Amino acid sequence: MHYRTPYQGGAVRSWHITTQFQKRGINCEVITIHNKSSYEIHEIDDVKIHYLPVAYTNSFGFLKRVFAFWKFNVLAYHLIKKLSRPDLVYAISTPLTIGTLAIKIKKTLNIPFVFEIGDLWPEAPIQMGVLKSPVLINYFRKLEKRIYKDAIGLVSMSPAITDHVQSLGVKFNLVEIPNFADVEYYSEGRGHKNFNFFGKELFTLVSAGAVGKANHLEFVVNAARYMHENNKPVGFVIMGEGSEKERMEKLAQGLPNIRFLKFAPRPYVRDVLQSSDAVYLSYKDIQVLETGSPNRYFDALATGKMVITNFGGWVADLNYAHNCGLKTNPNDPADLWEKILPFIENKDLLIEKEGNALDLANKFTPVKKCEILAEWLASTAHIPLEINV
Repeated sequence: MHYRTPYQGGAVRSWHITTQFQKRGINCEVITIHNKSSYEIHEIDDVKIHYLPVAYTNSFGFLKRVFAFWKFNVLAYHLIKKLSRPDLVYAISTPLTIGTLAIKIKKTLNIPFVFEIGDLWPEAPIQMGVLKSPVLINYFRKLEKRIYKDAIGLVSMSPAITDHVQSLGVKFNLVEIPNFADVEYYSEGRGHKNFNFFGKELFTLVSAGAVGKANHLEFVVNAARYMHENNKPVGFVIMGEGSEKERMEKLAQGLPNIRFLKFAPRPYVRDVLQSSDAVYLSYKDIQVLETGSPNRYFDALATGKMVITNFGGWVADLNYAHNCGLKTNPNDPADLWEKILPFIENKDLLIEKEGNALDLANKFTPVKKCEILAEWLASTAHIPLEINV
């Protein structure tokens, strides 16, 4: 449902997959959405993209999102019946309801599907308190299992998601492909800081991505307030859009060491990340939010930046194992100060973390991960693929 190109900004995992597949001789067509009133079709980077007129933004509430998901399923099904018959449907969640579309296509058009799991539904809305009805919870849990069973293969985006799927007690054909670190792209201009966000030397932490309830950026605002009130040379940049942005801006009024930037295309994001001293990842203290594969984590690694998390889970474990970041207590800004102080006082320590981040990023490049994915698809869907292109 969601497909972004580098020219638009945002999460570009699907763009990497389609462009890498095209290079391997796999013809890809994409069905996605845009906030326009009519259907459009474009060819970008040799990939044909069908844009359906479905309004959607990160600021939508639960019911508006459900309506958008339903509308996409209806329009996408009618469209795919008109297109040349594909060998395979690659269905990407979220939302989980994309799986119902894939099942319908399989049953009525006899086209198999692979299902990529980026977030745990319905577990995420349950733990977030959005989905409360026992009837709906039971329905979505059964639906989740049905989708996984009907798919010819599953693509898990994190070890935590893999563990969840395996806990369901059904044997699935599964491959684990976390998000990508585009080292080649983010290497351009590395070492140069194009922005000085505060007009003076502050150790700058950037939070780039969604500004929603799940991110709970009160943690960042509170940390900025602590640093300002205690005369600590630390600044914060929040870059992105979402339902909570206006509220965060109001909370941060009067703080000279925090700046808010708009959502922007990738080149600007790259400049902002390169102008930071470290990247700060924030999530609300809810266990399911630790299971995802955050785009901004891998972008930070690809930029060669130390990553600070305020949550646990596999990302925090990976960060620790490869010595490329820190974990801080989000409820205690003083803990953040104590942990970054050594890096302010000794730049060599920061340079070491940055080098380790790049080393880790090179394990997750789009070329390497898409080659694994393509080989797995070849054996799963029995599609002849030209791998070594």
